[in-house]
Amino acid sequence: MADRLRMTEKFTNLDKIIAHEAWAIESEEARQVGQLTFLAKLLVQCTLPHREPDSQQEYERSNGFYKLSITAPSGIGIPWGRYPRLLLPWLTTEALRTRSRHIALGRSLSSFMLDVGVQPAGGPRGAFSRFKDQAVRLFSATVMTRFEQPNEIRAVRYDIAREIHLWWKPSDPQQVALLGSFVELTSDFYAAIIEHPVPLDRRALRALLAPLAIDLYAWLTFRMSYLRSSTSIPWPLLAFQFGSSYSSTKHFRSAVSKHLVRVTRLYPDLRVEVRRHGLVLHPSPTHVRRLP
Repeated sequence: MADRLRMTEKFTNLDKIIAHEAWAIESEEARQVGQLTFLAKLLVQCTLPHREPDSQQEYERSNGFYKLSITAPSGIGIPWGRYPRLLLPWLTTEALRTRSRHIALGRSLSSFMLDVGVQPAGGPRGAFSRFKDQAVRLFSATVMTRFEQPNEIRAVRYDIAREIHLWWKPSDPQQVALLGSFVELTSDFYAAIIEHPVPLDRRALRALLAPLAIDLYAWLTFRMSYLRSSTSIPWPLLAFQFGSSYSSTKHFRSAVSKHLVRVTRLYPDLRVEVRRHGLVLHPSPTHVRRLP
């Protein structure tokens, strides 16, 4: 697969991280080493923006008949980028583990970031401030899923959180709060994310870094769970699903090709081809093995 994608980029620090995690994933399965995580199916088929969107109050993506829209309160903004993509699997996994809508968010901002998979860094524009901002955006957002066909429309709206309580101070990220930070998910969102969640390897999510790479990894392992014959997906349709921040289909195709090289290093059983007209998917094992 890597040969078909013409692996030409330099061996960067990111490549070293991916090479290390690829070896670890090959050596030990996610379940064996406590690295199994889950992501809600409704957030795999369409995803959050990769970059800060032009509109801070509404965002929409589509995947065939399926549409995902995200709205945000005025003055808060739409969640985007890598941090919400690490927060959502963490939230889903905690909801499944505890079977509770009340999710504790660690003793301090610094410890919680490490738990989610973000390396803490300070400064006025450092990871502490950016992470807190994206967490607030995510917990404040409303998600609507719609299935639109010629003779039928189904739509469900989910507010993500019923209550948020964050004792986070980016200038003192190791400060331990007496009461502890938490988010209480709404009953509708909680029910939606624990229903048929997609199993993923946390090590892959943390190593990939780029939002598009994370999206491709999660979506492809989900598709392989039910793909029975080879299928081709045209670039324009993929761009509607993932490519909100690319100036042209050509640039989007180039980005997908680059990130798939790294995805397939972590997921070597994945059989996918980059063609001029689109992406060709061949039946492959899921990245996390199903239980017998």
